[in-house]
Amino acid sequence: MKNTEVEYESWTTEVGYIATIIFRRLSSPHKLPEPLETGYWCGYVTIPEKHPLSEKRDVPDHVGRCITFADMETDGWTFGFHYGDIFDDPSIFNREHAKAECEALAAELKVRG
Repeated sequence: MKNTEVEYESWTTEVGYIATIIFRRLSSPHKLPEPLETGYWCGYVTIPEKHPLSEKRDVPDHVGRCITFADMETDGWTFGFHYGDIFDDPSIFNREHAKAECEALAAELKVRG
């Protein structure tokens, strides 16, 4: 199975952190179950290097989605999540929900900082 990025959007969240959502199209020789038939959304939030969590090297537990990605980037720590797990509700596999989840993650990271 091969992933290819087909769509993305970056913005500054309400609390001032950079967020990005990416739609990854799946290409597979096998028929994929709905809603993964076309692909899935990922969301990322980057906190500044001077954020207290950057010093702790601590990956937070996010209230909504599980954090499935954490890495030190050039701008600071980036935390991310993805949709498409077997237990995910298919009704949340959309751009609007991914953006809302990034905003919620950014707000939670701000409170922890």
